[in-house]
Amino acid sequence: MIEKINLKFPSFRNPLVLVGFLVIGLFAVGYLAFQSSNFNLAARVNSRNILKADYETRMNSQQKYEKEYQKANFDNEDGKKKLLALKKQILDQMIEEEIIIEEAKKRGISVTDSDLNAEYGNMAKANGGEDKLNTLISNYYGYNKEQFMRFSVTSKVWRQKLQQEILASDDILKEARIKADELAQKIKDGAKFEEIAQKNSQDAGSAARGGDLGLIEKGKMVVEFEKVAFELRAGEVSQVFKTVYGYHIVKKLEADKDGKAHVAQILIKTQSFSEWLAEKVKGAKVETFVKF
Repeated sequence: MIEKINLKFPSFRNPLVLVGFLVIGLFAVGYLAFQSSNFNLAARVNSRNILKADYETRMNSQQKYEKEYQKANFDNEDGKKKLLALKKQILDQMIEEEIIIEEAKKRGISVTDSDLNAEYGNMAKANGGEDKLNTLISNYYGYNKEQFMRFSVTSKVWRQKLQQEILASDDILKEARIKADELAQKIKDGAKFEEIAQKNSQDAGSAARGGDLGLIEKGKMVVEFEKVAFELRAGEVSQVFKTVYGYHIVKKLEADKDGKAHVAQILIKTQSFSEWLAEKVKGAKVETFVKF
């Protein structure tokens, strides 16, 4: 005779208890689904994913390079610290590369097979031919040609194209110009030129002296600066103007003597591409899933 087994289940007479169990269950399922969806990722940058497999390939390649070329030892204490720093560096580099691609695509930039092949050809030529290049990347990085094109050449070309676009556009100049215009307006409103220069000028050599450059001769400064410096009258302050160094505001401190101009300046430097990119990285939404 088969014995009847009575299974007892908890009674949820209080509907709030039942709701509580359901909420906990749904949370657990959602958390497991989230974990599962990110299992294969090293990081997510805005909406762009970095695969863990790609990160591990890049990391293994760099470790090989460090061991083969730099003769690094990752087994001792110093080596373990270096390895940890290297892991973070590679992930940061990959995050930056994704932001570069994202920013490039926003500006309508694309990278074609022709672009990649041309860059690969240049690298082969610089290293004694394609066979020698392939041997080098295999010996030092453990890459075959396809991997080298994907992980090295592609990221290099995207960076080059975006850098050319940014440096040729007003994007990288805009903030410096706004800052220079604000300082010029303060001076017009009565602020002392020397104090503004001390606090704001990015010419380290003259800022501490209130922007004073001393006596300058013709032919010693860039053409745009020299033109303004010698055209000003004693006590006059220039409009904001641009040179290769950034945006300037110049004040003629006294009348010219023996063909030399005594001027002070406020310099607001324009950003480099690296500085521009660092701001984009800082403003990105980055989630990391690898553990160091």
